[in-house]
Amino acid sequence: MVVVLVVLMVSGAVAGDTKKVAVAGVQTEVQQVLLDRITGYNDGDITNVRCNDGQDPTVKKGRSFTCDVTVRGQQRQLKVTFEDDNGTYEVGLPELSGGK
Repeated sequence: MVVVLVVLMVSGAVAGDTKKVAVAGVQTEVQQVLLDRITGYNDGDITNVRCNDGQDPTVKKGRSFTCDVTVRGQQRQLKVTFEDDNGTYEVGLPELSGGK
């Protein structure tokens, strides 16, 4: 079963005309999404979440970035895509690093 989760970003910083979200908050929320009892892995073995190479991503509808995460001891990668210009984003399912 393929599940795609949508999370509303609650924090953000505006620098000039560019809106960014705090990568630390995104990483925490991605981990929480993956740990969810219903839609996530529900085993507590989700670690080392690192998104967008540690840089705050710029909010723009359709823009995406990747997160690296360790799931049950295996390195995985997932895609995060902004659904609007307000910071709402979709978290994809983790795949083995390299898209396998």
